[in-house]
Amino acid sequence: MFLYVLTSPEILQLYHNHPALKQLLSRIQENAASRLLVKGMAGSQSSFVAAGLFQELAKPLLVIIPDREEAAYFLNDLQCLLPDANVMFFPASYKKPYEPESADGNNKLLRAEVLNSINSDKRPPIIVSYPEALFERVVTHGNLKKNTFKLKRGERLSIEFVHDFLHEYDFDRVDFVVEPGQFAIRGGILDVFSYSDDEPYRIEFFGEEVDSIRAFNPVDQLSTRNLEFIHIVPDIQGKILRESRESFLEFIPENSLIWIRETELMLQRIATEFERAETAFKALEGSTAQLEPSELYCSREELSKQMLAFSILENGSGPVFSKGEAIQFSGIPQPSFNKNFDLITKQLTANTKAGMENYIFSDNARQIERIYAIFEDIGKEIHFVPINHSLHEGFSDPELKIVCYTDHQL
Repeated sequence: MFLYVLTSPEILQLYHNHPALKQLLSRIQENAASRLLVKGMAGSQSSFVAAGLFQELAKPLLVIIPDREEAAYFLNDLQCLLPDANVMFFPASYKKPYEPESADGNNKLLRAEVLNSINSDKRPPIIVSYPEALFERVVTHGNLKKNTFKLKRGERLSIEFVHDFLHEYDFDRVDFVVEPGQFAIRGGILDVFSYSDDEPYRIEFFGEEVDSIRAFNPVDQLSTRNLEFIHIVPDIQGKILRESRESFLEFIPENSLIWIRETELMLQRIATEFERAETAFKALEGSTAQLEPSELYCSREELSKQMLAFSILENGSGPVFSKGEAIQFSGIPQPSFNKNFDLITKQLTANTKAGMENYIFSDNARQIERIYAIFEDIGKEIHFVPINHSLHEGFSDPELKIVCYTDHQL
């Protein structure tokens, strides 16, 4: 039998005393337009550093990873380390430029949630994204605010007025709402699935007054939250985006810190996407009216210039913006054990003898029980602390004397 002694957020507290993190924090606080290079991080150590910086700075953080899959892993690490923070994913809405049929409905919802959160949530966000997502322009602050319908409990408002708004913004009336862009009316009850939330809202009217607002599960129709107010956001990639657009870097708060992994690779991918958009646009000429690529998408040159308005932290080879000294960490990647428990035992024992604390991350309690059982079967008493969270890649940090291994790499 065992107990989970620590959680990911508690281990994260150790990083607040990391000498390299303190140095990094000091440089950012000294210069609002700092350009810093961070080297020597291994595995998910970069997630710990990013999360620690966010907690210390209490300012918006935009993390740009060149690859979508790696960005999703980084997001998962941050969500485990910062369960109470406003951690969001900003994906691309289209797989190919000028092909509306390639749009991903879930991604459009996620993009709308991010924009609405920036516009209305007072908590500083951590936003994880990748080049293809930044390549697409977004609705401007002003137009998003102008086209967002705010509704609060106790407000005097007729259900017909809300119906007219939803109809004007191309919401589809259905019997039961199951996806964003739909609404249903039954007597004095209006269900609506906004593009700003991953659950629909149920609004009950008493005459011409909003009596209650609840979020609910569209599968079982059960309420999940009582709400005092909501924002109903239409399809920002559709109707209101035709009004005016700006880059995502123009939309995020001015005091944001931008964290970039492999800057040159990220910029190359934006350049490639823009070239694809230009090629697709030329193929459409004469067949249908379309806006030019520069009105729908962002070029490498435009985004590079806009990034200079922010504090920038680069992680990886070939820095583009950082010219000064590098902040050096001393991370060591998790070894490849290939389920060799003799090798695992030797390594964990060596770590303990060296004064290192072993942590094994797993979101599966049975997997941790299995690891304990294997050590018992081979007659080895190995000291490690299990953590009931997943981690993308393990690492060791000699400066903090901690070893963070992940079960799927054992």
